[in-house]
Amino acid sequence: MRSNETPKVFHVLSSVSKGGMELFPVMLAKAQIASKIHASLVAHESGFVLKHARESHVPVFDIKGQGSLFKRLFELSGPCTVFHVHYPKDLFVASLVRRLKPQVRLVFTKHSASKGTKTDPYHRFLVSSIDAFVANSRFLAQNSAAVYGIPEERIPVVYYGLDEGRIPKRPDEARVAFRAKHAIPQEAFVFGLVAQYSRSKCQDVFLKAIALLLSSLPKGRPLPHFLMAGPEADAGFLDELKALAASLGIQDQVRFLDFQPNVGPVFASLDCLVLPSKEEAFGIVLLEAMALGKPCIVTRAGGAIEAVEDGKAGLWVEPMDKKGLAGAMLRLLQEPKLSESLGAFATLWVRERFSMARCVEEYQRVYENLFA
Repeated sequence: MRSNETPKVFHVLSSVSKGGMELFPVMLAKAQIASKIHASLVAHESGFVLKHARESHVPVFDIKGQGSLFKRLFELSGPCTVFHVHYPKDLFVASLVRRLKPQVRLVFTKHSASKGTKTDPYHRFLVSSIDAFVANSRFLAQNSAAVYGIPEERIPVVYYGLDEGRIPKRPDEARVAFRAKHAIPQEAFVFGLVAQYSRSKCQDVFLKAIALLLSSLPKGRPLPHFLMAGPEADAGFLDELKALAASLGIQDQVRFLDFQPNVGPVFASLDCLVLPSKEEAFGIVLLEAMALGKPCIVTRAGGAIEAVEDGKAGLWVEPMDKKGLAGAMLRLLQEPKLSESLGAFATLWVRERFSMARCVEEYQRVYENLFA
């Protein structure tokens, strides 16, 4: 790459789901453009990503499927071109184009953990086509090294960055309005779980912990409230959760909300974010909650503990431990000064450690090293 040239980055994501993997490329591209980096997206015409990119004023090239993805990437290939793939199912097509167009470079960011080993000829072909394999947490770097047989030192870790544009500028007003809209008492302590409705996110464990917590509170004490929000990833699971809440007798204390495109007011309405996943790769929601001064309770599994320091920005519990989760929530209810101090540290920590500027800078180094 000549000194006056900069990489042209195309974030590739054909997924039509609504999760952190789909949010992050748009946030990153928006920040890259603000930093005078040539960035755009290649996304499915019917997906959430394309709509979100357009709303964020990020240039986007639409596709209909893997066949049109091949054609689109082939047409976009040129000198100093970087295809930054985020969705594993797009890797095969991107790898083919990489082989046919040797002037392009292929970057892959791993957003979720894999199981078993993937060292068969097909996966060896994919891995050998990737010029830079990136993980969004140390946990994912270790997981990828074990699964794909890549030396861990060859997998750089680039943490997600906080998109300040998603944080309400007047959080107190957002808090009052959101609670009024959803009939949540303004004075109540509110725990929330913002994630896809998926068995891996363990909303059922959250509900069982809520039942234990409520049964342990003295009579006459104001009751906390709870909410969940997110798209339904596992068909029928939301109905199961509502039935479970009814069977536990806690349905009046829990709000079940669907996917919230503007999630800032949700976080503003909370007093604590709970993420009880069996295994969490990292979690954009943690950054956004901490930015608003919310302590977080996370499981000691995966990359969430890399975002939330135990006893400083939140509390750790063991995965699938409803008693431990209930105990952590009870502790924050009984120790308001602890909750306040955790939140105060969180809002400083997230901006110091997980700024979007840092994320953009680290990815730019990855891109430029590809052409050195």
